[in-house]
Amino acid sequence: MNRRYSTLFCLIAFMSMAKAVSNDEDLAKAVLNDDEETRNDSPVQTLFDTLFEGYNKHMRPVKNHSDATMVNLTPWLYSLVDVNERIGTLKFIQCLRLTWMDELIRWDPAQFSNITYIKLPVSMLWFPDVAIYNALQIDLVIPMEQLKVRINHKGKARLSLYQVVTQRCHDYNLAMFPFDDQSCTTRYASWHYSAEEMRVIPVHVEFAAQHLERHSSWRIIDYSPGGYRETYAAEEGDDSLTYEEIHYRITIRRDAKYYVVTVVAPTFIITTICLTGLFVPFSSTGERQQKVTLGLTTLLTIAVVLHMVTEEMPKSPEGTTMLGKYIIEQMALCGCAIFITVLVMYAHRWVLGQKYKVPDWLLTIVQYNKTTPLPTFPGYHSIESSARLNGHVAIETAECENSPNKSATTLMSEDMRRVWDAVVECQKNLEWISNSLTQNSVAMDGVQAWTRVYNTFDLFALIFFVLMNSVHTYYRVFAYYLSRA
Repeated sequence: MNRRYSTLFCLIAFMSMAKAVSNDEDLAKAVLNDDEETRNDSPVQTLFDTLFEGYNKHMRPVKNHSDATMVNLTPWLYSLVDVNERIGTLKFIQCLRLTWMDELIRWDPAQFSNITYIKLPVSMLWFPDVAIYNALQIDLVIPMEQLKVRINHKGKARLSLYQVVTQRCHDYNLAMFPFDDQSCTTRYASWHYSAEEMRVIPVHVEFAAQHLERHSSWRIIDYSPGGYRETYAAEEGDDSLTYEEIHYRITIRRDAKYYVVTVVAPTFIITTICLTGLFVPFSSTGERQQKVTLGLTTLLTIAVVLHMVTEEMPKSPEGTTMLGKYIIEQMALCGCAIFITVLVMYAHRWVLGQKYKVPDWLLTIVQYNKTTPLPTFPGYHSIESSARLNGHVAIETAECENSPNKSATTLMSEDMRRVWDAVVECQKNLEWISNSLTQNSVAMDGVQAWTRVYNTFDLFALIFFVLMNSVHTYYRVFAYYLSRA
């Protein structure tokens, strides 16, 4: 009995819950219907239903099919991402704005609560299929399904595409590297429509480089229509169609400060050290072997710098770049100085070996005065004075022999004769030493004179080569760098 009552009670409770759920569903449907009626009654929804009744997004929005759709093209460049000269690519970020007239979407704002424009998903409308013909890859920052088209009551539609474009560039000229300006052409055109169906019109906007994001190695100079419209015909079945391309030209300039600081300045300093070491006097005797060794070591250093630069420099079909030519010319300048130093070294040795006398006109040019004092000794007498003295001694010896004390006088004269012979022998030795010293002094004077001549030549050569190095570096590098600053 109790079991029957419990079963009946559960059945009644279940029916009550079912009725409550049914009432909630009816209430939700009523609310949804009220919301739907509210939305259907809104001016935007009414405008939408009115505009898109019978609208076909796959057909060009023109009333007369023979009329061409005019599309205004305005690319806004935001920043430069990458420039690859080796493979010839350019990567940048831009906002591509397309504007056209949709003749099938127009309304009177007075009939729709003064609504002058609406924004619709791009998938609901016809939009121009403008493509970049030389693009390798185009990435949309905002996906296509999330883009909106702004269209006003006169039918003017505007679509903005935020793109990351990687395109191919065939116009790179690296002959002036690193002081080069590069240009790359972006080719815009419709992918499907011919010029009779759609015309792309470039809109020139004043380029503002200060609003762009700065790149580490490049600076954007200009981005504007190149003034070039390419037209070509294509055969499609029995029809001959004409297609058009709009070319925008982007001009970029390389920042050469990095290469000036890390390559040009060290090369100039190393070459200056090479020239200074080659022509500065190394010793008072005119030795030059160490100079040549220093020059060859410096030349090897420049060759290492050239190898490092060659690894970093982009390959140019025009041949050696400007920076490579500069380093090669610096090596040639240093090599020429080493060659002249070797010639001067051998010439100096040759004139000293041949004991040539320095011409007077060279002594005048180098302002060298001969100062070869002859050595003197206390009590020194020449051979003539010794002969006179020897005559006086002979006379005195004869007088002594005629004297009454002949034996004592004879002994004295013999002693004097022996002493005098020793004195004469000493005088001859002193005279030989004097002549030797005089000859050595003359020889040393000639060596010093030739050393003075070649040191003067080194000074003029140093001034000449340092000036040539400075002028060459200025006109080859710094003149371009300062003109581009």
